[in-house]
Amino acid sequence: MIPETYLHASFLVPNLELAIEEFGSTFGTRFHAPLSFPIADLDQIGIDDDEGLVRYSYSIEGPPYYELIEAVGSHIYKPEQGFGFHHLGMWMDDEQAMRAHLTDMGIGISAISWSADHQALSIFTEPFGPLGLRIEYMNRRFQPMFERFFSTGRLEG
Repeated sequence: MIPETYLHASFLVPNLELAIEEFGSTFGTRFHAPLSFPIADLDQIGIDDDEGLVRYSYSIEGPPYYELIEAVGSHIYKPEQGFGFHHLGMWMDDEQAMRAHLTDMGIGISAISWSADHQALSIFTEPFGPLGLRIEYMNRRFQPMFERFFSTGRLEG
């Protein structure tokens, strides 16, 4: 169940535009225009906070990509958890097998992003281990959609 490598590294930031500038000047990395989604679109296990928008941007160069997420609310992206590294994004081939594997390992799930046809687009783990690592497992079934998004910075199509 070990993926070949990670697809993206995500960072929680206090200000998205400033973080884009900082990453750009530090690493020479370009970013797509910021996007947003309603936090209500994310099924957060045990959290009823569904107010507000999550703003984010992915680097143009990759993989691996940088994802910058502006901290907001009282959920998986809350600022109280601190700024900096947030999670690694990796592919999963089989959602049910991954969920069973996480259960066997004693790793909880904090959120699931669902497609329109009720398939898991991605699964976010609870932070685990001594480093508090969190992983977003992205469903390989949707790889063409994700790759189109990474190359264009747009969700449509």
